[in-house]
Amino acid sequence: MSNNTLRVRLAQLRQRSLKAISLYNKMIRDSSSADSQFSTLQMKEWHQINEELLNRLEECIADANLKRAIQGAFTLRDDFHSQWRSAQSEIHRLHSQVEAALQSEDYVRCGVLSGQLVALRAREQASQAAYNEIQSVLSRSKQIPQPAATVASLANLESSNDQNKFDAEKLAEDAYNVIPLRRRQS
Repeated sequence: MSNNTLRVRLAQLRQRSLKAISLYNKMIRDSSSADSQFSTLQMKEWHQINEELLNRLEECIADANLKRAIQGAFTLRDDFHSQWRSAQSEIHRLHSQVEAALQSEDYVRCGVLSGQLVALRAREQASQAAYNEIQSVLSRSKQIPQPAATVASLANLESSNDQNKFDAEKLAEDAYNVIPLRRRQS
């Protein structure tokens, strides 16, 4: 991967993030009714995640050292992945609290928790989208390091495939030496 290729791809992602931020700003300004309270909450979360993505992308692009820029992109991807997963676990926790509040017929608590769930779900979606975008930029490069566990599991898979191939060849040889039984005619 050349220095320019990574920087160009990150810059393209930065441009898409800028467009998303301007779209979310416009949508937040335009939504003024009480019915759009949850929509506004959702837009604000998406806006916040995109601003974070934009700022961190600018840091990666501005770094003159290619290795640090690559490392920064991987760190950025991992940070959004952890945000995505932590939002998922928090959603599950709050979901059980909503169910408990419904069981006890505490509808005010359900309403408060619903607002928190909307914000968390938006954070989860935006973090997942940011992670996927960064991952797609990195996956187009040839310098993606494979985790050690993946390399080890691939080695085990290849050795088991070789063993299965050997077993299949042996079975084919054994099948050649078998005399077929005469079938009954009815």
